[in-house]
Amino acid sequence: MADITWNTTFRNKVRLLAGISSEELDNSNIDILGNMAVDWFQAESGLTYTLGGDAAYDQSVVYYTCFLSSIVE
Repeated sequence: MADITWNTTFRNKVRLLAGISSEELDNSNIDILGNMAVDWFQAESGLTYTLGGDAAYDQSVVYYTCFLSSIVE
């Protein structure tokens, strides 16, 4: 599993795009979903993900985390 230190910007993007409040999905759960999204990204792309390393990769992980968040909610 990915070992990323998620930040407020990432979490806020996910919450805003998914329409989920912090009461519905707390930081620790968003972090778990973010790690799952990174695992998917790395498996599909063959690349190693680093938060902030590439804006397009960040967006891919944010969008997939939003998808997972909507399933959880």
